[in-house]
Formats: sequence, structure tokens, C-alpha cells
Amino acid sequence: GLTVLACLLLPLTMCLSLATAADLAIIPAPSKVKQAKGTFKLSSKSTLGGGEGTDALLNWIASDINKASGWKLQRAELAGADLAFSVNPELEEEAYSLEITSNKVQVIGGSSKALSLAYQTLRQLTSLYIYGKEMGSRKASFEFPCLTLQDRPRFAWRGILVDVSRHFQTKEEMLRVLDSMAMVKLNRLHWHLTDDQGWRPEIKAYPKLTPKGKPHYTQEDLKEIVAYAAVRGITIVPELDTPGHSAAIVRAYPELGTKQADGKIGRVLNPAKEETYEFLETVYREMAAIFPSERFHIGADEVGMGAWKKNKECQALMKKNQWKPHDLQTYFVGRCQKILAKQGKKTMAWDEAFSGEKTAEGLVISSWRGVEPGMEAAKAGHQVVMCPVSALYYDRANSRSKANPAAYSVNTVNLHLSYFFEPASPLLGDAASNVIGAQGCVWGEKIRSGDHLHRQIMLRGAALAEALWSDRSQLDWNDFVARLATHRARLDVATYPYWWEETTVAKQVAVVETKNGKQQLELPATSDFAPGLNEVTLHYLKGPGVVTVLKVELLDQQGKVVAEDAHPYQLTVDPRRSAQFYLLKAPDNFSAKNSKLRISYQGGEQSCSMAILQLPPLPLDDYSPRSGPDSAGNRAAQKQPDE
Repeated sequence: GLTVLACLLLPLTMCLSLATAADLAIIPAPSKVKQAKGTFKLSSKSTLGGGEGTDALLNWIASDINKASGWKLQRAELAGADLAFSVNPELEEEAYSLEITSNKVQVIGGSSKALSLAYQTLRQLTSLYIYGKEMGSRKASFEFPCLTLQDRPRFAWRGILVDVSRHFQTKEEMLRVLDSMAMVKLNRLHWHLTDDQGWRPEIKAYPKLTPKGKPHYTQEDLKEIVAYAAVRGITIVPELDTPGHSAAIVRAYPELGTKQADGKIGRVLNPAKEETYEFLETVYREMAAIFPSERFHIGADEVGMGAWKKNKECQALMKKNQWKPHDLQTYFVGRCQKILAKQGKKTMAWDEAFSGEKTAEGLVISSWRGVEPGMEAAKAGHQVVMCPVSALYYDRANSRSKANPAAYSVNTVNLHLSYFFEPASPLLGDAASNVIGAQGCVWGEKIRSGDHLHRQIMLRGAALAEALWSDRSQLDWNDFVARLATHRARLDVATYPYWWEETTVAKQVAVVETKNGKQQLELPATSDFAPGLNEVTLHYLKGPGVVTVLKVELLDQQGKVVAEDAHPYQLTVDPRRSAQFYLLKAPDNFSAKNSKLRISYQGGEQSCSMAILQLPPLPLDDYSPRSGPDSAGNRAAQKQPDE
């Protein structure tokens, strides 16, 4: 990109978007930036002003600046304030503009949420020490470059799921997660509050759900966390997982479980008993009073329906309606929708709850078993949040390196999978508008601490944030990695942990525009190709078309094929490791000098551009024993879907 100096030498109108955004290290990259000469200097005498409805936001901004600087900024009327925040309801809800001159910072947003997002951009434009909380940062000079900036997100749902049932996270840890999400404009916390292992929110009508000594959140804790998130532009969507994953409910209230013929009680709720819905109505009422979110998640994944087949009430209901067990689940989900609708909530559920035409109107689907279930639901008119295991499950390892924290599976979810993830495939056509966004998911089985949780979320969360916020034409992997160096420094100052290992970060080989028909593309092999296992991965970048990769080959200096991987992979449809990664095992005498990478693909009538990346090969002793190139675990992972 252009340097700041070069930008200053050009006419103002020529200094656009990513050129400047790269120099300023803004993540996610904003829509439009024009930089001017000069700076605005924040001082202890600077004043803060806001329009109607901005009090909570201004209190937070004043507190944040005070922590870093020691200054207690005074309030002023909006027109005379040095930092002025106002709402223009004619703008989209999360759209905002910044105008920074040498004597004023003017922020206008479509809502108070947009103003909060704009403040995160302002923080990124000044000294790293704005993120500090110690006296050392108070010697910093907080200057902002003069510029005008317009910005808006591409997707409304930019989320992270945190599971606190398997391993509880304290209120303080959840506040840290919200802070680090806000830094990159992630705006939805999907909070998985209940599962087999534990029920975490206090329900006053059912105290046995949170027995003494079992870690949980009081309703006061929940209210505090919700308010903390709201000021930072984040909506918390609670998930109470039912009718499966309900062992914690059944332990406390066995009468709600599914009693089988042998007297055993299955750990799924009984959908044929009215008591089940009376319980849920009471629970939903208490939770709806705490969580103002428009949407409410009921789970409905991985339901062990075997217990229903052995229960007389369930059998009778199925027989009466000529239902199969999945129809009983559809009935359960529909009942929950009606109860939640009375509380003014839209119901969300995992993709198992989608059952074609039988699915009740208005159900919002979280697509985790790949993207295809979500595409089906979107085509059927349902809103969809994409969160496929193989691209966005952040409980998976960041790389194959043995230095990674403990992860749930040998299937890695690399940083670049988040960056290039596209929730709304061109294959969806008009139904693409039903895809409201995506989220990274951190399930708690292997998460032992808040620091571990943070390492799994960041930096992949920052990559996903840019994928969901910025226009596809702005995405530039190498540029993002460069800006990420500054972002890591911000996280260091804020004392938020993250996972970073330079030697495992993918490198972009090329970006190419596809052509119609069967094509062969030859590129010089980068110096990173080496003897042993080399991994190449291809990503849809932008454009109306899709492409199917057929084969990837590595050619030596004489043009001889020394390694190949032939399997079809259609970009944007199935981001699984075994499909999206091409493994090239080069011989011991291989040299990258004058070698080539050859890609065979089938292009469509409409073109698209694709990014070609290579994962730097690790020395054999740096691979995790469970995911090394020749391990049984890795061989199995190539053949089995992540799910």
C-alpha cells in the first residue's frame, strides 16, 4: 500500500481506503479513508460531548481515557466539545463517520452502537498506550492523524461463541473477552450457558439448577455483563441448550427427563410432557428480563432421540401424529418458538433443527455441520449464521505445531481460514441476503483457563472480524498479517493473551482471476517450498462465480511432477481440511529454486478471484505427535470430515 508520506504528497482524493488503512493498522479495514496533514492532540484539557442517548458511552470513553492517561476529561456541550459524538438515525445502525482536524474530532453514527464502534477506530489511530491501564502508559502522547473516514460493516452478525458449561469462566474473564472482541468490532457474544456438564445462569424459580458450590452467574452478574457488553456495541445472545445436552436439568429435576421402559431416565428432555414447556416458559421469562437481545438460542443439536423411542408418552405422541423422532424434535422447537415469541424473542437453533418445509417460519439457523445446511436453510427463507467446524471452531488447534495449547481435535483451524471465510456463497444468489453473518466458536472441553480461552479466540477473531466487516475487494492477506503486528502490540499493552507463531503463518503465493472451462495455471514456487510435506490451500476471494480446483502439482526445475494431490474442491462450499488443503510431499532432493506450482481447475462462465496460500513446512520434530504429517491421526483427518 501507499505510505503515509506518499499519501501526503498526493491530492487528497487519491488517498483512499486500504492504502491509508494499512499504514494506520486499522482492523477491520474501513470502507473509505482520506488522510490530511496534521494531527489532533488529546490533552488533559480536552472536552468530551455527546448528543442525546450517549451518556453511558461517554462515561465509558472518559473512564477508558482516564485509565490510560490519568486525565479526567470534562464534559462540554456537543457543539463546543473537542471530542464530539452524535447520532444520525438516517445512517445504518452500525455505520459511522470520523472527521479529525487539528482542533476537533467529530464522530457521527447511526446509533450509539455505531459510536462505540467508531471509538474503537479512534483507539487504533493513536498510541498503543490508549489500551494501557498502568501508570507507565500515562507518559504517552495521544495524537490522532487528521483524516476523514466513512465505515460500515458488510454483515450484521460478527460473533464469538463461548461455552461456559464444560469449563466455567468467571465474570471477570467474560468482561475481558468482551473487551478484546470490541477492539475489532465483533458484535455478538453467543453465550453457551448450559449443557450436560453444568447449568450456569441463576433461575430463581428453579434453584436446584445452580446448587451451592457449583460455579454459576447470579442474575446480578448477568445484568452487569449484559450492560458492559452493550456499551461496547456487543449484544449477548444466550443459549440454553435443549432438548438434548440437558443432563444438568435432568439431574436437578428428574421429572423433566425422558423415562424409559426400564426405569432409566435419559438425559434429554421429554417433549411429550406439558411440564417440560411449563419449565421452559418460566426459565425463558426470567432470562428474557435480563437479556434484551432480539434473538434467543435454544440449542436443539445432537439430540439423543433413542430415549424418545423407549418412552411411552413420546411413543404415543409419535403414533398419534404418524411422526418419526425428528418430527418430535421439530414439534419441540416449534413449541419453544411460540413460548419465546410471547417474550418478544426470535428463536435460534443449530442446523439439526432445520427440517425443510416442516420448519416453523422465522427460525434462525446456526450452521455448524459445514456450510451446506445453512445454505439449504437460507434458500428456504430462514436467516442463517455460518459457523462451520472446519473453518470457525476455535477450540481446534491454531496450527499443527506441537507448541499449540491443548485442542479438541487434530483438525487445525488456521488463522487464514477465518480471514478468507465467506458466509454468503455466490451459489446462493438472492438467498445470500438471508445469511446475516458468521461466528467463531470456542467449546469448553479443553479450555482450562481464561488465558487459554483468549489464546483460542484471538487472533482468529480479528481475522474473522475483517472478513465480516470489510468489502471482499479490500481483503489482502499479506497486508492483514502486517497490520496484525500492530494489533498484537495493542493486545500486549492491554495484557490480553493470544496465540502467535510466526513459523506457522500461511504465505500468499498469488491472487488469480479464474477463466471459463478447464484451465492449468503455473506459478513460480516460493522459496518456502521444501523437501517433506508442503500444504497449499485455495480460497474464494471475490466475484460472482465459483471455481472447482481439480489438482495441485509441484514441478521441479526440469518441469517434472515431483508431488501432486488430485481431488475436487469447490471454493466457498465445503471448507474442510481434507477438501481445502492440498498435500504435496516433495522428495528429499527437492529445491524450490526455479520450481513451479501447477493448479488445474474448472472455471465457470462467471469468474471469481482466488487466493493461493502455502503453509510453511514445519521441521518434523516441531509437529504435534497427534497431527504430524505421517501420524495416524493426521492420515485419518485427511479422510474424515471434521464433524
